[in-house]
Formats: sequence, C-alpha cells, structure tokens
Amino acid sequence: MSTRVVWGAPAYQGVIDVAREWHADLLVVGAHEQGLRIGTRLTDTDWQLMRLAPCPILVVKDPFFTG
Repeated sequence: MSTRVVWGAPAYQGVIDVAREWHADLLVVGAHEQGLRIGTRLTDTDWQLMRLAPCPILVVKDPFFTG
C-alpha cells in the first residue's frame, strides 16, 4: 500500500495521474457527505473520477448516510 500527497491540482486530477502512472486496475475511493451534488450521494470529485479515470472505480460510502 502507498500514499501520495499532490498539491496544486484538483483532487480528482491527482488521483487520475497516479492511477495512470501505477497502471491501476481499480480505484477504491472513500467518500464523505460534505460537498454532495444536489439530489445525489456523490461529490463532484466522485463524478469527475467516474468520467475520467483510466480504470474502474469503487466508491465506498458510509452505510448510515443521513442525506
């Protein structure tokens, strides 16, 4: 397992860049309730990753979502 901090770019772009560099087979993204898009349980970052990621993503959310 590895961790990387990326500054100066949107969060989703940093994740996408690292996924490409590591030739990732799957991205597992932990999501939280802050910053949700209206009418959804997803953030803008979640949406951007679904659109742009070079591999499948799994968005993991709290099973006790209150929204």
